[in-house]
Amino acid sequence: MRTFPMVKPSILARILDETSCDLGVGRPSSVETGEGFRENVSMKTAETNLRHGGRLVAAVSVAAFLCGPSPALATAILPSDLATFAVLAGTAGVTNVPMSTIYGDLGSTNASFVANGSGYVFQAGGSLQVDTPLAAQAQLDLGTAITYLKGLPTTGSVSTDLTGDVIGPGVYTGASSLSGALTLQGDNLSGDTWVFLTGGFTTATGSSVTITDVGPDASVYWVDTSSVTLGVDSTFLGNILAYTSIAVDTGATDYCGRALAQTAVTLAQNTIGNDCTAEGLSANLADTNGLSGGSATTAPVPEPSTLALLGGGLLGFLGLALRRRRIQLA
Repeated sequence: MRTFPMVKPSILARILDETSCDLGVGRPSSVETGEGFRENVSMKTAETNLRHGGRLVAAVSVAAFLCGPSPALATAILPSDLATFAVLAGTAGVTNVPMSTIYGDLGSTNASFVANGSGYVFQAGGSLQVDTPLAAQAQLDLGTAITYLKGLPTTGSVSTDLTGDVIGPGVYTGASSLSGALTLQGDNLSGDTWVFLTGGFTTATGSSVTITDVGPDASVYWVDTSSVTLGVDSTFLGNILAYTSIAVDTGATDYCGRALAQTAVTLAQNTIGNDCTAEGLSANLADTNGLSGGSATTAPVPEPSTLALLGGGLLGFLGLALRRRRIQLA
């Protein structure tokens, strides 16, 4: 939450209350900054507020800046060139034990390192992208996404082994393994977001990740500074962004996410799906762009109307300061 120390808390709090602004305090997601102002603020309230002069103008500006609608100028964490991939590797390429089913594209930036190129069943319009401009651009986008996600302020630390945990939206550190079942529980809001910052994350045989109570554009990102291993027959969920490599052991699945590594990806009779439409998944996950390859989740950019209000508030402060200055000099 942004802080503006020049605004008295009592004034700002009252305005936020009168406009029913939900700042989502403590929520890590930067997809939304609130639901915006209601248009039916009463005339009586407006007349009362006018008596506060410059302080009110400034407070309204602050409230508008914090609670305005989500801006159109924000940028997706996974741009379209990257989001089209379900599996992406760098110079060490992709190896595969047939057959693996891929919902989306599979690619590498090195033409010599995609083993068993015929060992895939592509769904949802996916294709093999080996040493193509699309794969090259996607790798650049992957580096940018990893850097951005690693730089997010953290919500806190979670268990080393996530087994049995029920975790709400946030940006978390501390996890290194999953030996059983993990539940990600949302708030039924658009843009519920989970980011796990890990180093050498592994899942055990038969482990699972499930997600509940999410709205459109929910996002799950596992950002690993080393390598990730998904155990045999494990059921994973979310986008894995690895500095080095991703090993998906025999029969493991990620029906709603991606395996994106800067060096290598190893597959063995797996299913990786970036469209979240596999049997058994909640129907509303289909609105998450592969959880999420497309939601606007970078820092919001104020819209022109918001900037105008903010400017008006600053002018209000300036006028009030000059008035007080004249009184002091008199």
